[in-house]
Order: sequence, then structure tokens, then C-alpha cells
Amino acid sequence: MSVSDQASPKRLAFFERYLTVWVFLCMVIGVLLGKLAPAFTASLSKFEFGRDSQVNVPSPCSSG
Repeated sequence: MSVSDQASPKRLAFFERYLTVWVFLCMVIGVLLGKLAPAFTASLSKFEFGRDSQVNVPSPCSSG
């Protein structure tokens, strides 16, 4: 079996390769929005599912 017959390892896509970085950036942006624009985050909390569920509309809708 020659080297050319061996399958080359599959590389992750750019987004998948840096997924930890994207998650960290989103967390930082979320904290900054909470500190710099509390009215915006308060308005998002009005879109909760049920009473005191603490799950708002943007969370499940954006995961699709």
C-alpha cells in the first residue's frame, strides 16, 4: 500500500475548528450587552416562555 492509497485525515471546517473562540466571544458580548444596555436585556426577558421560566424566545429560535 503506497502513501497515496491512504486516506488523508479529514480536517474540521473553519467554524468548527474555532468553536471555542466563538462561544467565548458570544459569552463576552452577552455580558457586555447586560452591562452596557440593561434596557435591551430587560426587553428580551419579556419574551419568556411561561412564567419565571428564564428561557426566552431568541434562545430556542436561534438554535435551529
